[in-house]
Amino acid sequence: KPYPEIEAEKHLGRCYADCWEYVAATNEAGKRFVLTLNAWNDEAGLAASVTTTVEVVRAPTDEEKGREITLALLAASDTNCRYQDQVLKVMRDAGYTGYTPVGSRAFSKDGAKHDGYGGWAWGDFLDRYTVAEDELDKLQNEAERQQMEALGVVKIGSHNAWRRRSLRSPIVKLVDGKKVVDFQPWFDRINGGKAPTYVVIVLGGNGVWAQRPENYQYAHAVDAELEKAKVLLAKLRAAAPETVVAVCTSMGGSLDQDSWGHNSYCWNSAVLANKSFLDYNRRMKAYIDSLGDDRLVFVPITQNVDHLKAYPLGRKSGNAMHATFKGGEQLGDALFAWLLHDIETRK
Repeated sequence: KPYPEIEAEKHLGRCYADCWEYVAATNEAGKRFVLTLNAWNDEAGLAASVTTTVEVVRAPTDEEKGREITLALLAASDTNCRYQDQVLKVMRDAGYTGYTPVGSRAFSKDGAKHDGYGGWAWGDFLDRYTVAEDELDKLQNEAERQQMEALGVVKIGSHNAWRRRSLRSPIVKLVDGKKVVDFQPWFDRINGGKAPTYVVIVLGGNGVWAQRPENYQYAHAVDAELEKAKVLLAKLRAAAPETVVAVCTSMGGSLDQDSWGHNSYCWNSAVLANKSFLDYNRRMKAYIDSLGDDRLVFVPITQNVDHLKAYPLGRKSGNAMHATFKGGEQLGDALFAWLLHDIETRK
């Protein structure tokens, strides 16, 4: 018992066939419990054993509840399951009146603002800058028109108007016809010019799983994501030295092969995709740990999603990468738990 407050022999929660579930009691706030998971083989005996610590956050103080906290989110289409809205809801339920999510868009008038864009990976936030065809029609200067055409032109019809919000990265601007990453204009738009208290990043999935067999090895895909992540994180830290940057585990995906068959036909599988996500998560954590920056942290949240039941189901599973609203609640609760702990421990 390394910590006297740990009840090592207590059996926590409930074990089901496919998961373990635990809801802390009020009188367990502030306690830590060590859990051990053993994998047994009938012939070989104990095959593997791992331990982890469950720490139950304490109730927030009145000072913490009223503290001004802004949180920006850089993510992809996983935001469609509304985990950012769940974070806002439970923060409000916990009494955090000073908490404000900031960003370029929201799914509803009262929803949490964020910057999540379908199909985006780390590199899209660094270099995505394209132009809608109707924007070119408004340009009178031919030289400027040619300059914009060189960046890429997208035709947007009434049936795909949603694509307009994904044309350009919120942190990329043009300077003398060249794309430049600049966080300050984004801060100006979303947070009155100040860097947010927190920037949470949930990326990695799109850069890894969508690689086709004729042009990929998963290790190379993870390499590419990490290199882009290093650039973005360095630029963000330079622009916001006091901001707490939380890089989360990639969204992962369903463990049901039918869902992967629906999304990727025969060129990907539940096993290969999820092995690549695990590789990405391990290597990203190792990189962040190596920097020794106490305001840059790796946050595991996607292990809180039920990878069998929190994805769309029909006659066969229908979506490998996009969780349902139930999955969004699970993700939001995990992010909320980390956020409360960070607020509590970081004065």
